[in-house]
Amino acid sequence: WTLMLFPYFVRHARPLLRPVGEDTREFMNTLLPLTLVMIFAQSSEALGYFLGISLSVGGAASLGYAQRLVDMPVLLFGAALSVAAFPYLSDSAAEGDLKQLSGDFRRAFGQVALLMAPVTAAWLVLGRQILTSVYKQGAFDEAAVTMTLGPLFMFALGGTFKALSFTQGKMLMAVRRFKAMLFFGVSALVVNLTLAVPLGRMYGPAGLAAAVSISWFYVVVGITILTVRILSPHFPLRPLLAIMARAAAAAAGGGVAAAIVLSFVELQTGLAGFGRLFLGGLVLVAVYVLLCRVFGVRLTDVGIMRGQEPAER
Repeated sequence: WTLMLFPYFVRHARPLLRPVGEDTREFMNTLLPLTLVMIFAQSSEALGYFLGISLSVGGAASLGYAQRLVDMPVLLFGAALSVAAFPYLSDSAAEGDLKQLSGDFRRAFGQVALLMAPVTAAWLVLGRQILTSVYKQGAFDEAAVTMTLGPLFMFALGGTFKALSFTQGKMLMAVRRFKAMLFFGVSALVVNLTLAVPLGRMYGPAGLAAAVSISWFYVVVGITILTVRILSPHFPLRPLLAIMARAAAAAAGGGVAAAIVLSFVELQTGLAGFGRLFLGGLVLVAVYVLLCRVFGVRLTDVGIMRGQEPAER
């Protein structure tokens, strides 16, 4: 509908904007690229469903089931925290304080990374248990679980990047780089389209999910490079990468510990269902928090609030 009404808007709405103030024109100039970004972003994810219909019976359904699960923590941590960080980012950008803007963005970005690291490990280690506990009933049998598991793993690998892109998008909005947002929206669709066809033919629905994850990875890397240029020399990239690497290592340790404990418990007691899922998640989170303390990474150190000591946040 947006594409169909766009010519009408250009022909009839432009004269209406001429007598109004500069603020209204600025608002419309901002709204148009953001609208196009949303169109391209939604089209990029819908591409997988379209191609999944032609690949196999149930291909599009398996993509939908997997993406719904992965999107829950992505929206909870990525989207919600980016909205909470946006007032700080916009205030710093409006004041022209690049040093403060760099600190605000680094804290928000690091917080999302720390929260998403154990979630990604949980999807990779406990994916089958999660699918079985949530979906396995009625016609959703073991074969459906197996078909959905591949897309779940691929979406899980890209879920962290999707969550991080929300914070990056808010940063670009704060510095009014709307054309950059539009560029990455269009190019992400091109990357997804280029990879979806060959990967889908080779690996089925899992390949389509991998194409989506790669496109999100491309967006995060591209915006990170742009962020370094915008905030340089106030944006120290190396400390942020170090925090993310330590969080990933801690999450990997938690995942390995959970897998070992579950294997032992299954052999000894035959625990299954929600009990197995709860035990695995508990072990993963406990080991992750412990290793983060060992590595010297604390969530309060990258909190959104500023001007306070970590204990007061």
